[in-house]
Amino acid sequence: MAVFAVGDFPDTQAVVELIKEHFGQKASISCPPPVIPEFPVPSHIEPRFSCFVESEAAGSAVVISCKMPAGEIKTVKDYRDSLAESIFHCALNQRLFKLSRRRDPPYFSCSSAADALVRPVKAYIMTSSCREKGTVEALESMLVEVARARLYGFSEREISIVSALMMSEIESAYLERDQMQSTSLRDEYLQHFLCEEPVVGIEYEARLQKTLLPYISSAEVVKFAENFSTTSSCVIKIVEPRAHASLEDLKAVVLKVNTLEEKRSIPPWEEEQIPEEIVSRSPVPGIIVDKVEHPGIGATEMILSNGMRVCYKCTDFLDDQITLWFCSIGVEAA
Repeated sequence: MAVFAVGDFPDTQAVVELIKEHFGQKASISCPPPVIPEFPVPSHIEPRFSCFVESEAAGSAVVISCKMPAGEIKTVKDYRDSLAESIFHCALNQRLFKLSRRRDPPYFSCSSAADALVRPVKAYIMTSSCREKGTVEALESMLVEVARARLYGFSEREISIVSALMMSEIESAYLERDQMQSTSLRDEYLQHFLCEEPVVGIEYEARLQKTLLPYISSAEVVKFAENFSTTSSCVIKIVEPRAHASLEDLKAVVLKVNTLEEKRSIPPWEEEQIPEEIVSRSPVPGIIVDKVEHPGIGATEMILSNGMRVCYKCTDFLDDQITLWFCSIGVEAA
């Protein structure tokens, strides 16, 4: 048994004494602790299909899940592999998001992630929401993107963008470490006690991630696409408010995409040509023509030479957060 106490306690030693008072007299069990059983989940090569009709569903949805053994993070190499896996899902999600923003997209939204199912097994899960009668098209697009990643991988530019995003997230977590939710720390200790997952702390994890991310290559990332195969204990499910797609339709799509992949008939991903600088010539800066203090609310208002009014206030809510809000006649943005 273990007792965790996590929080902003005014007197930490008093909490320790309370734990000793209430739990220190408990007698330990003489026999060894019971072994937690592991129940193996059988794998299957052929994909499985399910079509659900839910009349109250707000729209149609497609879910692709592939099961695989869950690895443990014990060493720095294990952590590096977990970072490469996160880069894979993030890079794939970047492509899925861009597809959803095209004209007449195959789905409204789509995302991929890894999730723990039961103790020895995890799953790669890709979900999408689409228009009615659009589940077959959405499924084909999802399978094609994973096959495209297996065939051609990701460009170094895609990997660098995702690495920069992950670096920004870990830096924000480090800067806000004093404002971390107590439940997050509690869950880390709980996983350490139950599953022996290491608890390294945000300081060490930030240093480790900053050291490893620049050296993770596209080849390391793309290997995780093999886990997202229709032969890797794959289950494909669709949900529709009214039945439109059949099991035969889903099987035909899987066969079609697998055939295209075998023949390498799927073209590479076309990257957008984004210029290095959006504004070629910097505008002439303005000046502050007036400044007004509002002591009642602790804010300062500035009037710029172009007529714009800027009001700002310093707070101690989050150390590194800046929130902006713009408004004009008939226009509002945040």
